[in-house]
Amino acid sequence: MHLVSLGDGTASLEFEPEEVVEVRRRLVNCYGDYTREAIIDGARLRVAGQELLYLDEWDAPCLIASTAAGVEMLAAIAGATATIAGAVPTKVAAAIR
Repeated sequence: MHLVSLGDGTASLEFEPEEVVEVRRRLVNCYGDYTREAIIDGARLRVAGQELLYLDEWDAPCLIASTAAGVEMLAAIAGATATIAGAVPTKVAAAIR
């Protein structure tokens, strides 16, 4: 499981298919229950006031965040030290470069 910067403050948490259950567990443990809306190639998740995009193409699942708070959520799920705030902390920003 690793965090990848996609530019413009967005990031993708990429993980193996075997890690889907663990990623879901971490998401719920850290941020509570989420809602899921199916889309053609994945799902739109809404959790803790944020929207995350779940994609699973070619057995390469990922969660994509398009806000600083969403990127922090992904960093926390990946195991980096982070809290939800208005900007990406230095440790988190370094982790996604």
